[in-house]
Amino acid sequence: ATLDSVARGLEGLIARAAGSYIAKSSDSNSVGSQEATGYKLDVKAEALAQGIASKDYSYLMLENRFRGSEAEIRARQQFYVECFASRAQDKKLLDIGCGRGELLEAFRAAGYSAYGIDLDTAMIETCRSKNLEVQEADLLSHLQATADGSIAGVIALQVVEHLNMQQLKEWFELCTHKVARGGRVIFETINPRSLLALSSNYFRDPTHVWPLHPDTLAYLMSLSGLDIVETKYLAPVPTEAQLQMIPQDLALTPRYADQVQKINANLKQLNDLLYGHQDYCIVAQVR
Repeated sequence: ATLDSVARGLEGLIARAAGSYIAKSSDSNSVGSQEATGYKLDVKAEALAQGIASKDYSYLMLENRFRGSEAEIRARQQFYVECFASRAQDKKLLDIGCGRGELLEAFRAAGYSAYGIDLDTAMIETCRSKNLEVQEADLLSHLQATADGSIAGVIALQVVEHLNMQQLKEWFELCTHKVARGGRVIFETINPRSLLALSSNYFRDPTHVWPLHPDTLAYLMSLSGLDIVETKYLAPVPTEAQLQMIPQDLALTPRYADQVQKINANLKQLNDLLYGHQDYCIVAQVR
């Protein structure tokens, strides 16, 4: 699965880099020989070298390798489409840190009007190749320039852990002004209560600033004037990947059956600590 995800990501990256370079080559040359069209094999090879070298695709490749395939992520994010069922019809939803655009695709399929912003040029390219509405922009600057009450709702998946405390406070306060009354504000992040998620998922990404406990994130959001609707835990670890319970044998004497029950209770506690849900999201509403 990892190899397939990496291969598909690289294929898309190469296609975009080559296509962009060839288009520029065609625009810059007048009608002439085949060499002037930019379609010779040596030009395509040059396109790969120049197109890839001119942009930083490292974070896109990190996503392709470790986050999962785009189809898998789209399926996982269907939950959020339902969260915005009562959206304002005359306003757009905003996906902050839209990445490869999986959620924007899901919104489009459901008939929602939505757009995304991201700081990563490679991610923006990926979204535009899917004809998604995106802007390359900083989230705070973008929200500051947005009219009050003009956004139907805001969602940011795996973004809050990239910001410091002051930036988070400013962001949450901006959401209370820029999102229409009754609009939803949703933040998803890695669950630090799960040691597996913290050690493997959180620390795998060198751009993370600080992990946020669910209680801490909910508290910061409520301080900014957002009403917490629910905290939902996501991405459970498969049972077969957890510590396995000892089967209860009916032939055991009461003494040994009690010991097995106690051991299993301890194993459950360990599983909750080690292999808890990988992510969580907090759904809030603007007063």
